[in-house]
Formats: sequence, C-alpha cells, structure tokens
Amino acid sequence: RFVFFDFECQQDSGDHIPNLCVLQLCCHFCIQSKDPCPYCDSYWNQEKEMVMKGPDTLDQVGRWFIRLAGRRMVEGGTANSNVKKSSQVICVAHNFKGYDGILMMQTIHKHAIAAPEVIMTGGKKGYFPHFFNKPENASYVGPYPPQETYDPDGMNAKEREKFLKWYHERKQDTFDFSREILAYCQSDVDILRRSCGEFRRIFLNDTGIDPLASSMTLAAACNRVY
Repeated sequence: RFVFFDFECQQDSGDHIPNLCVLQLCCHFCIQSKDPCPYCDSYWNQEKEMVMKGPDTLDQVGRWFIRLAGRRMVEGGTANSNVKKSSQVICVAHNFKGYDGILMMQTIHKHAIAAPEVIMTGGKKGYFPHFFNKPENASYVGPYPPQETYDPDGMNAKEREKFLKWYHERKQDTFDFSREILAYCQSDVDILRRSCGEFRRIFLNDTGIDPLASSMTLAAACNRVY
C-alpha cells in the first residue's frame, strides 16, 4: 500500500507554516487510478484522498501518520522481517529532501516517533502564488494576485517567459484562493502518484523487481538488478 502527499505553506512570517496537505491512498493495483479498488478501499475506509487544512494542518497530518505508525505499518520503502509485507505502507512525499521532509520530521520528533527511511525526490508543476498564501487571503475571491506573488524572478528565463504569457492570459479572471490552492496541491500529488506508478510498472515488467518496495534510491534498485 502507498501514501503520496504534499504540503502547501504560508511563509509571510519567515517560516514555512503548512495550511494544506493532500494525501492520496492506494495500493499497487490502483496506484495509477483513483477509481474504487476492491483490494485496498476497505483498508483505507473507502478514502482515496484526504485533505487536511487550517493552522493545525501539520499536527493533523502528524497525528494521522502516528496512528498509522502505531499499527506498525509505515516502513518507508523497505521490507522489515518483523512486519508482514501485506501490511506495509510506503509513504512518498512530493519533496521530502528539501521541504515536506523538514515539516514531517519536526512532527515526528515532536511526538518522539522513530524516523522512518524516506524517498527524497520530486518535482513541482504548474503555477501558484505562494507569496499570496497568507492567513488574510484564505477566503480571497477576486482578480488574480499580483504576478510578483508567483516569484517570477526565481524562474529561469524560459520558464519566466512561459509564466508571464500564462499570467497575462488569466489576470482578468476570477481567482478563488481556497479552490486554487486545493487544486494545485491535488495536482501535485496526483502527478506524483501516477508517475511513481508508471515507473514501478515499467521497472517491474522489465526486471521482476518492485523498486518502491525493495529500494530507497534508483541506484539501489539498479544494483538489485545487476
């Protein structure tokens, strides 16, 4: 079984404060689909996706993972001889190495939970005004936020040109913050889940090895093949 997740954060205080998390729940039968699954839906209580939001988002997510860990199911991608393989859950964050992992490790240490091994890769898609993600804008509905809230100066020249074209085509449209931030985070997690599913399918078909269940890195998976 798999959990794929991503955070969105407010950062006006100088710290990254999560105010939204999307988690998508699946197994190897349904990893590339959000359709009902006869193999894992009952395990996840019929929930294919969970959304946690608000000022206590990180605590909500942390408590959920702690309950999962308390059932001896979070294995971070490695097989454990003390845990039945059928009961393991592999958790993959969008950007554990530089972002989501810092947030989760804070919660793990706060609650004195042993840190699991982690997969620390990822890549974002799309545009979202992260600098507009502030408490006072939580219910904002109006014109698109100023282009500087998308941090175009942090993009390379080609990406900035694409962004400016995208922005000028939409800047007179209505921007619903709560809807847009949820759609953006859902899209990130959906791309992550489906990409991992396709990678797993190709690797498993070609080598007979499940790279997500057997290895922590691509290099380790390749070493198992050769």
